[in-house]
Order: sequence, then structure tokens, then C-alpha cells
Amino acid sequence: ISLFKCLTCKDVFEAYYHLYLTRRVLMLKASVIQADEFFASKLREICGSDYTKRIDTIFEDLHTSSRVLSDFQKEASKSQKISPRYFKALVLSHSSWITSVDDLHRTPIETPSEVTEILSNFAQFYLSRNPGKQLEWNHHFSRVKMAVNGRGTVKEIQCNGIAATIISLFNNHEYLTKREII
Repeated sequence: ISLFKCLTCKDVFEAYYHLYLTRRVLMLKASVIQADEFFASKLREICGSDYTKRIDTIFEDLHTSSRVLSDFQKEASKSQKISPRYFKALVLSHSSWITSVDDLHRTPIETPSEVTEILSNFAQFYLSRNPGKQLEWNHHFSRVKMAVNGRGTVKEIQCNGIAATIISLFNNHEYLTKREII
């Protein structure tokens, strides 16, 4: 905060801070999120709520997503729908979360049937409670933790949803050509 007070181009700082904040938050590291929330509150004290409006929207989206996910998990357990405890979804307002022009590009993928069912259940739940809203999945920003069996050794890896979908194709095939993957 002391360094921030010395800056002359506070708008440039806000633009870069917003850009990198979105990337950090999408990694879902709780300790980082708490520190950034504290920092945002200090920025709000110094510059006012107009300055931190886009930053505040990010944290509002996170808190809303947490409530929606909790409600979804409760509802899914009542109705016996698939809702694994490891499934997490962030419902984010599109305008506050674009991190760069490249992020506007959506890679269409056909997710494994188990994943498609979970995503469909969540979408039905969310849209039933929020009529008029649209839900779009961005698999580029998803995070997947999976065990990979590679020639006798099992390794746990973390990757995005696109890479996980491609890797899961090898559950049923030892070799695939690029054309078969695409």
C-alpha cells in the first residue's frame, strides 16, 4: 500500500492488478484470495469504491459462486443426481473476467460423458434459479486433477479441462492420431 501511494498512474496499476488478480483467483488458491481481498479493501479506503468496482465484482462473483455451489451440492444429494464432492464451478460475470483478448476464444470440446452429466446437472440447477441468464463453460480456465497410469507408474497431474479431455481419450486407446483426437 505504501508503494501504491507513491504511484502517479493509479489507473494503469488498477488495469494490471485486475488482469493478474483474475488469473490468480482462477487458480483457486484460498490464501491468495484472502490476501487480495484484504489488499482490495485497503485500495477502496484510499481511492474509493469507484476505483475498485471491477475488483469488487470479482470477489462478489466468488462469494456468489460459493453459495450457488453449496446449494447445488445440497440439492443434488436430495435428488440423487451426480454431484461429486470434488466438483467446483465458478459462476462469473463475463465483463469482469476477461483477462486478455486470447481468452475470448473458446475451444469447443466434447467432454467425457461423466463430466458432461455433471455440467448439465449444474447448468439445469443454475438456470432454473436464474431465468434469463446464460451459462457458458470455459474449459480453458478449468482445473482438473487426475491420476495418469503411464507404463506401470501412476502420476497425479493437474491440467486444464481441454488437456484432461485429451488425456482421458487414452483410457480406451493406446495410440491415437491427431485426426482421431480432433
